[in-house]
Amino acid sequence: MSDPVESSTPHPKPKRQFFSRSSNNSVTRAQVLGLDRLEQLLGYFAAVIALVSGALVLPKFLSGKTTYLTETLKPSKLHTCTSGYHLVASLCEKSVAQTHGYWGEFLFIYTVAALLMAFAAWRRNRPMLATVALLFGLLTGFAGILFLALGAWLMLRAWRLQRYGTPTMRGSNAVARERARSRQPRRRQAKDASPSLKAPEPSKRYTPKKGTRR
Repeated sequence: MSDPVESSTPHPKPKRQFFSRSSNNSVTRAQVLGLDRLEQLLGYFAAVIALVSGALVLPKFLSGKTTYLTETLKPSKLHTCTSGYHLVASLCEKSVAQTHGYWGEFLFIYTVAALLMAFAAWRRNRPMLATVALLFGLLTGFAGILFLALGAWLMLRAWRLQRYGTPTMRGSNAVARERARSRQPRRRQAKDASPSLKAPEPSKRYTPKKGTRR
């Protein structure tokens, strides 16, 4: 019987994705996309902080009174202020009215973000938790630095887990050093196996000098 003829059609190359496959065979896609116990607890903690921040806004929302916030900026070199600001002493000031709708927007953002982060932590969904934390940090400005750090930390741990098989900095550094040591003997073997270049030998042919003509 004749051997079966293998198909010559090339197989399509898999698409490269950030959360697709790990370079370490022991790490699965579910581990990269999921959360460990520490990350899950920090997700719950971030949700609690957002919920407490919303609770602090709730009394101002329920009061219905309009309050005013004074924003300050430094004037230009010509001692002028931008539109909406007026010069008071050495600073440009602007009064911002904090109405019922103003506090309602804050309360809505804090509540939705807290619920989404709690749901992502409960489902152990790393992409969702990192995305919500980053967006909430951007929307809340300076007060959202902790949430920006949480989102960036989750993404960094996912990259370490995918590349080195461990999410910690100490473990990834140890794996990187071990890989560097394993590559050095291979380079030395390849260098020893390569033929060495010899210098050209002098020619053994002797050409006599020509005599001078008289």
